[in-house]
Amino acid sequence: MNFLLTGATGYIGYNICKKLLQNGHNVTILVRQSSNYKKLKELKFDNLSIYVHLDVFTLKQILINNDINVVIHMAAKVINNHKSRDITDLVLSNILLGTELLEAMKVTGVKNFINTSTFWQHFKDENYNPVNLYAATKEGFEKIIEYYSNSGFINCINLELFDIYGPNDEREKIINIIVNAKDNTEIAMTEGKQDIDLIYIDDVVDAYLCAIKLLANNKSSGIYRKFMVGSGKPLILRQVINELVSKLNSNVSIKWGEKPYKSREVMRISYNNDKIPNWNPKVDLNEGFTRVIRNIKR
Repeated sequence: MNFLLTGATGYIGYNICKKLLQNGHNVTILVRQSSNYKKLKELKFDNLSIYVHLDVFTLKQILINNDINVVIHMAAKVINNHKSRDITDLVLSNILLGTELLEAMKVTGVKNFINTSTFWQHFKDENYNPVNLYAATKEGFEKIIEYYSNSGFINCINLELFDIYGPNDEREKIINIIVNAKDNTEIAMTEGKQDIDLIYIDDVVDAYLCAIKLLANNKSSGIYRKFMVGSGKPLILRQVINELVSKLNSNVSIKWGEKPYKSREVMRISYNNDKIPNWNPKVDLNEGFTRVIRNIKR
């Protein structure tokens, strides 16, 4: 199959890209002009091509020239607590880019679209109550998707992600901060009584492969289905972190209660969507942490 993938410079997108290439698919990567895609260039696959995004007109040509079957949209600007100066970037990245993709698909007849959203859209277990402006822009784009799918222009599967972890993750996530901390480092934390649902990266990639199969087997027009990519079994953050520190056998000191909770902290995780059919996480936390620790570069 021929895929167009955005967000491949990010941790999850990169792993999806690599898996598709290894499975023999042709992958066209769309990057921003400001993106650092050196790591993508180092992937030595003949079935990989990289394009810099300019506008909706160039997107049309990319879809046509590469005979794209499925668009996987991973690109996003993630900002937990935005400043006024961040608004333009949030809207351009999380709404405009995706809308241009959908319009290019409409014009060129490319039907299959996989979108990525976040559990942060469900503060206080509500169907829609965004934790922050980032989550609000993700919801806003979903409403745009609904227009294109309801009009019969595309078929979409939307995957709602929970917390993702795995080896070689360079994001500023608490798991990575602790794993890469030097001995005797002190890390300030909240009381740690909030929920966390951690999903190992290989399981996340498998969820996207399931979404691809669902679209490939679909015979209808204009479908829009939303699924979660989570275990459905949240754990308490303090319990998870203590287990990780113990497994690391390190001298990292976690200072519980030294940081306040965020004003819109997600204390209890809600599950507003079913899991994607034929998917369940295979890597439990113990095995996942073992794999992460095995890859630590000291």
